[in-house]
Amino acid sequence: AYPKVQVTVRCEPTSLLVPALAKGELDLALVNGTDKDDDIIMHDPAVWVTSAKHLTHEEDPLPLAVFPAECVFRKWSLEALDSINRAYRVAYQSPSVAGILATVSAGLAVSILLASVVPKEFRVLGKEDGFPELPTAKIVIRHAPGPKSEAVDCMAQYLREGIQ
Repeated sequence: AYPKVQVTVRCEPTSLLVPALAKGELDLALVNGTDKDDDIIMHDPAVWVTSAKHLTHEEDPLPLAVFPAECVFRKWSLEALDSINRAYRVAYQSPSVAGILATVSAGLAVSILLASVVPKEFRVLGKEDGFPELPTAKIVIRHAPGPKSEAVDCMAQYLREGIQ
């Protein structure tokens, strides 16, 4: 629709993207929102995942693959395990989804992902496996403050349609 527009993508936690929007470093962001956001485009539950070929989820303490401290998924996973007094250790930390996926796939750790992106070769762990329920992410589109361009509005609409 806008062939001369150059798109740059940043994959970072919501806690870093929201301030970047406020500073005008970004025009648009897909972030984990709240019930107060009026542009929720998707509800996606977080789930515990492990390799279908390993029994990593049975280890004590539980080895975890987590995102950096500023990521809400890390907070969700640690709080959930603390709530049931499950012993764990951070075995792997990375800002990279690919790194988390590789670690879980190799049977080195358990992690949490959004249900919509769980690879078919992973096993989702639930209450029957001794894992607590996790929150549901509310994926929202946020715009930078100020006037919006037609190109940014168009990109937001493409994202909305592609995700829904």
